[in-house]
Amino acid sequence: MSNNDLSYQVQDVPTFIQDILMKYGEKTPIGSEEFIRSFSRNVLQKVSDEHGFNVVSKIKDHANSYIVHSNDGKVIITMGIYLSH
Repeated sequence: MSNNDLSYQVQDVPTFIQDILMKYGEKTPIGSEEFIRSFSRNVLQKVSDEHGFNVVSKIKDHANSYIVHSNDGKVIITMGIYLSH
């Protein structure tokens, strides 16, 4: 399912989750200067491989989170969660 088909809600995402998304999140361009990062199975596996299951278990409750950031990665424009259909 593409991100265009998903419902979402803008809300705060814990700093820990923002940091994980910025470092490991699946990066998809959404404009000429913006990117969205979200979790995927590959992202969770990479985090697990590098940091262990304990870190992944902390992410579990926020696995539907996303962030939108600037091209240089220095500015988070918005963040939130994807909603289930």
